[in-house]
Amino acid sequence: MRLAFSQAKAAVILLVLITAILAWIYPVLSLVPLALLTFLFFFYRDPRRPAPEKESIILAPADGKVTRVASVDCAYVGAGAWQVSIFMSPLSVHVNRSP
Repeated sequence: MRLAFSQAKAAVILLVLITAILAWIYPVLSLVPLALLTFLFFFYRDPRRPAPEKESIILAPADGKVTRVASVDCAYVGAGAWQVSIFMSPLSVHVNRSP
């Protein structure tokens, strides 16, 4: 499994250093940054998702639950477009994909 660390690299390095220092000075207190570090590894995971080869399917750009699909007027496109709203829980993979 890959990790998407471009946004969290500094936080991970800092938490590793804090955890190491606290583990040396006061081991019980090192559990707090270790828990935060574990959460960051879980939150920024990036599993491989091969796209199916079928042309007649629609793929969502993110994990989660599709909560709304609506036809809207889009000023950016200059025409009508489809709005797909996806709810991502803290347990979802927080990586958005596009073709």
